[in-house]
Amino acid sequence: MSKKNRQGKNFEPRLNSETKKSILAVVFLGAAAVLILASFNNAGPLGNFLYKIFEKLFGWGYYLLPLIFFILSGFFFASKDQKINSITFLGAVIFVLSGLGLIDILSPRNSGFVGGIVGAVEIPFGYAASIIIIAVVIIASLLTTFNFPVRLDTFRKKDTDENKEDEEQILATVASANGQQKSEPEKQKVKDETKEFETKEFEQKSFPKSASLKTEHSKLKAKGYIAPPLDLLKSSVEKPTSGDLRTNVNIIKRTLESFGIPVEMGEINIGPKITRYTLKPAEGVKLSRIIALNQDLSMALAAHSIRIEAPIPGKSLVGIEVPNKASAVVRLGNLMSYPDFSGFGPLGFVLGRDVNGEPIFSDIAKLPHLLIAGTTGSGKSIMIHSLLTSLLYQNSPETLRLILIDPKRVELSLY
Repeated sequence: MSKKNRQGKNFEPRLNSETKKSILAVVFLGAAAVLILASFNNAGPLGNFLYKIFEKLFGWGYYLLPLIFFILSGFFFASKDQKINSITFLGAVIFVLSGLGLIDILSPRNSGFVGGIVGAVEIPFGYAASIIIIAVVIIASLLTTFNFPVRLDTFRKKDTDENKEDEEQILATVASANGQQKSEPEKQKVKDETKEFETKEFEQKSFPKSASLKTEHSKLKAKGYIAPPLDLLKSSVEKPTSGDLRTNVNIIKRTLESFGIPVEMGEINIGPKITRYTLKPAEGVKLSRIIALNQDLSMALAAHSIRIEAPIPGKSLVGIEVPNKASAVVRLGNLMSYPDFSGFGPLGFVLGRDVNGEPIFSDIAKLPHLLIAGTTGSGKSIMIHSLLTSLLYQNSPETLRLILIDPKRVELSLY
């Protein structure tokens, strides 16, 4: 009986993170409204008393309090991936304090007691330098509060869009030239080395929680078990940066032809981590000659390492896999939202995505002696966590029993 009671306590329903954020957002919004009313003496005796105290402490900086509360409220209402932690509130406190210091430097009579303490930074650094220092602290505190990184990628977005438009224009030009006979001089042929090739871009589809997964959860709920919501997992969609496709096609073609291997370029598959360029060698060319040029192609493409798949299974083509400039993060929540995932049964688990960006699922019942191996940093731990998470989402404690052995107590300590 006591065992059943302990099990019942372990599965008590709790507020999820989104509900907690909504509650905090409402509280911040209400606090901001009360502070504004207090500044107009419309918050009752207690509110007016607090206003007088805060005004003496903060001076004009009093109005920073409702401002930061309004901002935090809107941020928690709008953000899906932001987690609640002490760093967020610490950044907000630093923002208010640094704002008080800036007010003290600009207008010492209106900074209040706290502003006078923070504004003392003007004594050792002087007027101009102290303004710069406090401005830096204000910006850093805002970035800390909202966990918002400033990257050069934001400013390079325009260049990336232009490159994509250039690639689309190239593909359109090559496609329009398909079927036309090439009777131009050899010099013109060298300029148009890139023959027609089809580009299959990596695309992460975003699905709502699949109906079949909802059905499984409803079955588990009927048995007295509340399955964790899929919203706990991140499902953001990202796209990789594959680089200049036309340049890479030309480099591969010219490098192979310089070693006496004529090839015809095929389609391009853009995956989350690599881009695969397919090619068809001329008749009589041994595949071993292409494989032997692995390092030469890697140097020509300025890639850390490439992989040559000769031939591609099921195709009479050779694949050259080149790492992307920037990989796309494949989210477990996004893959588990696919309708196909539930078709693998209660022992199905997520493996990842292939080079074409298509999801890969499997059934652990078909892999009774599964061995996960790889180099350091290749994703073995992520694979283990994905497997266990997939099983936990589809089974209740009554239907799933696990024996986890971790001699080093590193990978499985969370469980």
